[in-house]
Amino acid sequence: MHNLSSQIALATGASRGLGRAAAFRLAEQGACVIVHYGANQEAAEAVVAQIRGDGGQADAIGVDLAAADGAHRLVEAICGLRINHLDVVVASAGIAEPALLGGWLVGLLRDKGCSQRSGA
Repeated sequence: MHNLSSQIALATGASRGLGRAAAFRLAEQGACVIVHYGANQEAAEAVVAQIRGDGGQADAIGVDLAAADGAHRLVEAICGLRINHLDVVVASAGIAEPALLGGWLVGLLRDKGCSQRSGA
């Protein structure tokens, strides 16, 4: 198992399905997990509560990634958590090509003045 104790991870679509499973796995490995959801806040908050209940760190952010400004709003929400980089991105929202979403996020974080560490 990997040690992700100093890593910040974003799991999109993490209120259910593969994104949810990824969020739990990342938390088990020690990452601080940003649990993204599109519409189901209650389910995302349940994921966060379970991660925290197990001793992990997590926050939920809701953004519609299908919206034209979705990636920009996601970066705003991440920066709003006082997070200035991502080490891991699990793109499981099913909205865009995962490689494109990851690239957009890295570029947008950089444009906002947020720094990026390797692995994002």
